[in-house]
Amino acid sequence: MADDLETQDVKNEKEKKEKKGSPLKMILLIVGILVVNAIVVIGVVKFFFADSGHDEHPKEAKSEQMGHSEEDEFAQFKNPEETFFETESQRKMLSTGRITTNPANSIKKFIIVNLGLEYRIKPDLPVEEFDLEKPLMQKLMIRLKSKITDRVGSMRVEELVRQRSELTTIFKADLQELFNENQMFLREVYLNEFLIQ
Repeated sequence: MADDLETQDVKNEKEKKEKKGSPLKMILLIVGILVVNAIVVIGVVKFFFADSGHDEHPKEAKSEQMGHSEEDEFAQFKNPEETFFETESQRKMLSTGRITTNPANSIKKFIIVNLGLEYRIKPDLPVEEFDLEKPLMQKLMIRLKSKITDRVGSMRVEELVRQRSELTTIFKADLQELFNENQMFLREVYLNEFLIQ
């Protein structure tokens, strides 16, 4: 019995030590978990903010470099006429006014067209010579209206309706030669008015 009492006392002492040690072990375990979590969170935050902080300036530098390289890339694709005329102030506008004619094979129908023409004059030429009242521009207007009338008169109503979105491209191709003869570059053609009646 005495041995049983002694073993029970030894067991009781071990349980007391384990109970005393277990709160300490639990506290150490919790503190360890918190420290590891804090290290992970700090590492993740540093990783993400460090990347974004370091990339901000290189992105700006890269975008500036791309902007310069894109400008250089586009420069080699420009038409020779376009390199003469880089500024917006050198662009001139001209309206043909209403041009009325019959389409092909139609006596009862008629077409009204009014084109806006954006053009540029070569820089080495005197701008005064290209005023609308001057003979050069009056002759050009007569020839432009004649070309437009011929083009519209050669197309049927169905063609005109079907190709309406392409008319500006068609007119530009027709009229570019007249502008080039006068040392001018036809930049764009706008369809200001288009009626079929």
